Amino acid sequence: MLQPRRRFGQHFLTTETILDDMVPAIAPRVGEHVLEIGPGLGALTGRLLDATGALTAIEIDRDLAADLRREDVPARLIPTVDATVEHLATRASPGDTVLVMTSGDYGGLHDKLLRRLGDPVMPARLEHKIRIGNLLDRVGIAHPVLEQFWPYYLVIPGEDDAAPLVGCVAIEIVGDVALLRMLIVAPERRGEGLGRMLYEHFFADATAHGRTVVRCVTSPVNEDSVAFHEALGFEVEERVSLGKRLLG
Repeated sequence: MLQPRRRFGQHFLTTETILDDMVPAIAPRVGEHVLEIGPGLGALTGRLLDATGALTAIEIDRDLAADLRREDVPARLIPTVDATVEHLATRASPGDTVLVMTSGDYGGLHDKLLRRLGDPVMPARLEHKIRIGNLLDRVGIAHPVLEQFWPYYLVIPGEDDAAPLVGCVAIEIVGDVALLRMLIVAPERRGEGLGRMLYEHFFADATAHGRTVVRCVTSPVNEDSVAFHEALGFEVEERVSLGKRLLG
């Protein structure tokens, strides 16, 4: 029996109860083409193939790829992470969902693939905190509680680790409601659909938290913002004008 190889970061999943829970969680649909990265011994591969009828497995271990092909699994040998990224990126189409299933970092595959696909949306990391503040500063938005709330942001990174952020949005769960805060797209990147993409991820995150109601706050005099939200399905619940009486 093949043993896990440390240089590939391998860890073979064989626990039947976990495997039985994973397929419903992934929820593959008949006719979908599943691309599994690092199938290992193929314990999950067969279940996914039975569920969809179409699957391609990508493996960097030559021996494992050969074993899977002997089991009639369409396994492709791709020797490096960079080659894997290029293989996926050149075959993905707009609107596709790419599900990366690995047991570890896999040589930075996740970040490399997101950058290669372009304008990825990812949960904020500690290194993004300063750049979130910089982006908010660019558009004149104060952020006195960023130190507390930065982990609740989704961000669109720049071209490399040192580049400014392209966009961000904060998600706050308040009771049964998911509240959207601070959706910002860099001025030079507006008009590319990035704001709508951030909203789609916000809706997905709210659903993942079990929330069926989402709300956002915008200025009632910002007619473009109101129209944009109405186009996304929002309804105006209340218009409030806030003012301050100046003495003297």
